[in-house]
This record gives sequence, structure tokens and C-alpha cells, in this order.
Amino acid sequence: MTISPKENNLPASQSKFIEYPVRFIVGAVDIYVRLAMIAVVIGIALSILYTVIYLPLAWLYDVVAGVLF
Repeated sequence: MTISPKENNLPASQSKFIEYPVRFIVGAVDIYVRLAMIAVVIGIALSILYTVIYLPLAWLYDVVAGVLF
């Protein structure tokens, strides 16, 4: 629910003085949440790649090295 300058008892200049920092904080929180979501997605993708690619290759290398040496 937004309060227009007519509904509150503040002059327009004070209303903007309050509105802009609040808008800045909300924007900063929005950016922070988006970056956190991107970091979570990248972390999940890296863990899947580690499980699907690196572990089988490490196991295969261990098997081949055990046979050769």
C-alpha cells in the first residue's frame, strides 16, 4: 500500500526526502536477492557437474592407473 503525498501530512519536498532513500534500499535489496539466487543456481550447477563429470573421470583414472601401474 503506497501513501500518496496528499494522504500524508508531509510537504512534497519532505515526502520525496523520505521516498528516495526507501526506493534506494528496496532496489539494493532486490539486487542482493537476485545475486544470491544466481549464486545458488551456479552452486547447484557446479555440484551437478562435479558429480556427473569429475567423479566418474577420477574413478576411471584410478582404475586405469591401477591396471597400468
